[in-house]
Amino acid sequence: MDAKDNLTVTVPLGKNEIAKKALYLVRSLRANTEHEIYSVLPVSERKDIDEKVLKEIKELSDVVVEAEIPKKDYPISFKIEALSKVQSKSDNKFVGLLDADTLVLDNIEVDEAFDIAAKPVDVGQYYWSSKESEEDWKKLYRDFEFDFPEERTYTTVDNKKILPYYNAGVILVDNIENEDFAKHWLQLTKKLHGSIGSDGFADQVALALISSDMKTVELTEKHNLPLPHRIKPDPDTKVIHYHYFESLVKYFFFNTALKKKVKETGILKELNSKSIIEKLISDIVFKIKRYALRLIKLMPGDFT
Repeated sequence: MDAKDNLTVTVPLGKNEIAKKALYLVRSLRANTEHEIYSVLPVSERKDIDEKVLKEIKELSDVVVEAEIPKKDYPISFKIEALSKVQSKSDNKFVGLLDADTLVLDNIEVDEAFDIAAKPVDVGQYYWSSKESEEDWKKLYRDFEFDFPEERTYTTVDNKKILPYYNAGVILVDNIENEDFAKHWLQLTKKLHGSIGSDGFADQVALALISSDMKTVELTEKHNLPLPHRIKPDPDTKVIHYHYFESLVKYFFFNTALKKKVKETGILKELNSKSIIEKLISDIVFKIKRYALRLIKLMPGDFT
């Protein structure tokens, strides 16, 4: 895949902080890549997006389209609807979906052919990436008539062996061969949400199921670097998935070279804000207290 000039990136917008993060993402795409940018605006949240933020997103995007949140009680479903909209409108061979809490440092390219490409989840501590979930996975594959996979993959941070299960923050799709991918993904997500335990991950469970019928290539952390788990990444990192602003403060403290790549996005000013610094300090204090309590429990009870 040479996606340098053959990839359309889907950027789902949202209210308040999501819109702000989306702006930083769009700025990073414009500064560091040559990809086409489609920003997708949720109609029902239009009033909760800052006018200046929205104006700049429109100026930097190649196309801005509107869409409804398809499942109101599961707002994550909007990003799948956004991808579906872009798949129906883009003429490029490849379409990508990036969560708003990502930053792009370079053109996104993958060396091998695929129907979809995604990175396995970060860690094996959550239910759907744990051994305890295997019977539920078998039931889901059986109920929705997908073949139960023989292959296994590994979580990228703690290297746990798991069934194929992917982080949905960075997705690439061959749009020529799979133009209805997002429609099918959304349909299955709707069916799963509310009917499975830990259904806050219904989109990722649906993605795992639907990917079993497709040629799925696993992305590495180069295309979806999970903060705050990683501090010293590969210098060729293309996409940072930071989740929270305070994760970036710690990350850039150790990576001054990569810090320069996001300078044009304006996010460094955000990271120096009083609220972010206060959150970071609060997080550090909380962790010190937690580790101190663990240490106390390990100590003998009587020092006299």
